[in-house]
This record gives sequence, structure tokens and C-alpha cells, in this order.
Amino acid sequence: MKSKAQDSDEVIAEMFLKDLSNLSLFEDLLIRYEQKLLRYVRSLGIEQNLAHDVVQDSFIKAYRNIRSFNPKKGKWSSWIYRITHNAAMDSFKKQKKDLTVDEDAWWDGIAVPETISEELNIKLNNENLIKGLKKVDLKYREPLMLYYLEAKSYKEVGEILRLPTATVSTRIKRGKDKLKDVINEQLKGSASMEEVI
Repeated sequence: MKSKAQDSDEVIAEMFLKDLSNLSLFEDLLIRYEQKLLRYVRSLGIEQNLAHDVVQDSFIKAYRNIRSFNPKKGKWSSWIYRITHNAAMDSFKKQKKDLTVDEDAWWDGIAVPETISEELNIKLNNENLIKGLKKVDLKYREPLMLYYLEAKSYKEVGEILRLPTATVSTRIKRGKDKLKDVINEQLKGSASMEEVI
């Protein structure tokens, strides 16, 4: 039984749960999420080589725990992002690394959607936005990244980060405010935020 490109993640996961010997179904899910999860892990500040290890570890954990996923009760994307979030946090603990963004080019090749600029009423280029996001604390940056770059709903962000939806909403609002402050600081001397809007 092969999956089709138009099948939802949950349909493929359900087919795999019914036939755990059909590894091509699980592979279909991995292919769909590998690049997204790498981008997500890199956005947390994990260097590229280690990011690949974190994502691979997440896939292994997902495979080992696939029976705990219920396609009728939740989305595959929330489930795999949660596993990846936990693996990334474990990686930080092992490295005893501060949860700050490495100033390397982890943003290279990532296009920031226009909606974030519209939402924030900032008519700036992506470069200023990216520089600003790098300086926002992980506590606020992660919900912003999941919501805007990964297109997760507040509910899904809450499931991934194990936070109530109200807390997600608050962190996204505060994150946007902090981002505005950071960008205003970056623009000092050239133009204020109000002049750019």
C-alpha cells in the first residue's frame, strides 16, 4: 500500500500504524518534514551539523514511539515538532550551551513571509527583520518562528511548546513588541520605526 502525494500526514501515519512493516510510509512523512524541522532547529540557534543530528534523533524517537501517535486526536506536524523541540532542548543541555542564537548564517536561504511584515506594520526588508529576530529571546522567538515561518496555529504552537494557548498568544504579542523595539534600535540614526511605517 503506497501513499499518495495528496494524502494528509495523518492518513499516511494511520496507514503506517496499520502496517508497521511498510517503512516507505514512514519515509514519506520524514521526507515531508526533514527540511522544515532542520529550519526550525537552526532557528533555535543550533549549528548546522548538530541540527542534522537533532532531526535524525527526532525521527528515531518518532519511529520508536509511533504507537503513541493517534491520528484521530492530533496532527502529525504538532507531534513531530514536539519531539524535535524536546530533542533540541536535550541537545542544549548536553552541550551546556546558552540558549542564544549563534551569529552564523542560520537564516541563509529562509524567506520570511510577507505576512509577518504586514502583521507588524513594518515596511522593512527581510534583512532587517532577520537581524531583529536573532536578537529576540528564545522564549519569544520560538513561538514567533512556529507561528509565522512554520505556519502553526496558536493551538499547535501550544501543543509543541506545551503551553496554554493564552500563553502562546501573550508570547507572540510580546515577541512582536520586542522585535519592534530591536528594529527601532537598529534603525536609530537612519530612520525611526514611525518614519518607516
